[in-house]
Amino acid sequence: MGLEVLKFIFSFTNPLATYLQGKEIDIGTAQKTALGTIATIKDHRNMENFLIIWNDVCKAFKSFQMRSEQGTSPSLHRQSKPSKRMQALCGESTEIVNEPSNIEKACFDICYDAIDRVTTELSEKFGNKNSNVLLSLAQCSAERRNHKQSLKLISDFYSMDLVLLESECKLFHNLTCNNKIRCQVHH
Repeated sequence: MGLEVLKFIFSFTNPLATYLQGKEIDIGTAQKTALGTIATIKDHRNMENFLIIWNDVCKAFKSFQMRSEQGTSPSLHRQSKPSKRMQALCGESTEIVNEPSNIEKACFDICYDAIDRVTTELSEKFGNKNSNVLLSLAQCSAERRNHKQSLKLISDFYSMDLVLLESECKLFHNLTCNNKIRCQVHH
């Protein structure tokens, strides 16, 4: 099950990984690509897509079962239930509640958990304040346009005077234009 879930996730993250390992990358495109990847993965976090993964797991299991000529259908191991006394001590109801099926358990415990972990990690790497400051610095140094919002973010992050930062940015662009230096950000 885990391998099929990872195959599903990697089908969305592979283009991002390929771009990030390329020779010509910039922080703006990297951030946009990452945020697009996150949104796409979240859009595909649903029962319909999980059932496709589940069917692939069942097919693989049947293939394995035919080769080994033994086994049962894929399912999660049952966990023992706490005693009624323990449930009462913890404030849980001792009444029998409709328990989720093995498919639902696998969906929430394996698939959704893995998707949530990947999207959270990507969000922390590409959607945090440091990434936004780096993107703002790249925009301000590479383009002549006035980026009020970017300059405000930079001045707040580095505790700099906004007017002074705007002046220095204009000076930088005037110097580069006078010296016919093109601003390019390379890694």
